[in-house]
Amino acid sequence: MLNVYHSIKDVLEDCTLCETTGSLGRLLSRPLYTTKVATKAKIGEVTENFIEDAKKELAQQKKGLKKKR
Repeated sequence: MLNVYHSIKDVLEDCTLCETTGSLGRLLSRPLYTTKVATKAKIGEVTENFIEDAKKELAQQKKGLKKKR
């Protein structure tokens, strides 16, 4: 038995591997549940840190590009 995962919007009825038509059926998979992970960071602090790191990385990349010119 071969499992094929795809979007719920896709309707697959024909198998391209064995070339049969109308042989496929839909089996619903278990839904994915996630739980919140408690962090000690204040709201928005993680985002602010990410933005600052991204700014520093961008500045380094700009310097590298200027040197190549």
